[in-house]
Amino acid sequence: MALKLKWKNPNKVPTTIDIYRSDTHDVSLTTPLVTLSEGETEWVDTTALFGKTYYYVWVVNTDNDQVVSQPQKIEVADRHGPGPNTLLHGNENYGFFGTVSSADFVNSGVITDALKSVSGIGTAVVYPTWFKYIRKGKVLFVPSTRFTDTTWNSLYNAGAVFGTDDFGPPEFGGSVNQFTTFEFKGDLFLIRLPKGIPDGLTVSDVTGLPASGLNTSPLAVGKYSEYEDLMFPICPITPLRQRMVTVGNVDSAFILPSGYSSDRTAIGVACQETSAANNYIRGYGPYNWGAQSRASIESLGLRNRGSISCWWPVIEYVGRVDEITL
Repeated sequence: MALKLKWKNPNKVPTTIDIYRSDTHDVSLTTPLVTLSEGETEWVDTTALFGKTYYYVWVVNTDNDQVVSQPQKIEVADRHGPGPNTLLHGNENYGFFGTVSSADFVNSGVITDALKSVSGIGTAVVYPTWFKYIRKGKVLFVPSTRFTDTTWNSLYNAGAVFGTDDFGPPEFGGSVNQFTTFEFKGDLFLIRLPKGIPDGLTVSDVTGLPASGLNTSPLAVGKYSEYEDLMFPICPITPLRQRMVTVGNVDSAFILPSGYSSDRTAIGVACQETSAANNYIRGYGPYNWGAQSRASIESLGLRNRGSISCWWPVIEYVGRVDEITL
């Protein structure tokens, strides 16, 4: 998981800060976890693990002086964030906790405010109900509605696609760090897109499949994507690849709206995966204001990264925030 460290640095002159960590009070000052030189007053330790106790030391360097802090003991509590914390269905590998209102969590404005850029991204505030899951040990929240229509490229430039502390997969060749977070009541959350391709499969495994091809592909048997596991149970349609009981009654039109004639039949939920100039999408808007259907939410397709898709984010709980004074 992760731990966000925040500190107050009273120095008025330029400083560099080395941060060290140990499992014991005796912290070796041999190799720092990180060196910060741009006046930072916060840093996320993405290697911190839930349930562990760490000792951190800050070494503050100026041109003429060096100050070494006392070891700071920090326990990384195993929390699950806001909302219910008792599983209603499933287990820690794939389970459902329940729902959380925007009043008890966040609205879309908190999330768009955290983005690295909002160019090309609508910022009208929506107040969704949040569905709270755990999947592969990660606590994930998804909204009952899409936030807006935007392009995959705009979301990438906002740092809101991959959820990793880098530029994304090397083959993509991007230059925007994809670790974008916000804080809520002492907890840290990560903003990203869902993964649309089943775990364990690659882009080449699904290349050439028809829209509903995952239903019949031998490669997809027993393998599921984040999109399927998070989207399917909240809608009362029960797609063939749904593997949890239905937990919501969301009209998928709030996430995948229909439109006049075929206006939205090629517009689905933007997912992380890319292929050449395209990104993968899941689902589509039904034809000519039509009703939701299994096909309209289970579809797998491609969309040019510069064309609009539905932004339906995944919010991942990543850890606690601790603050000290140097």
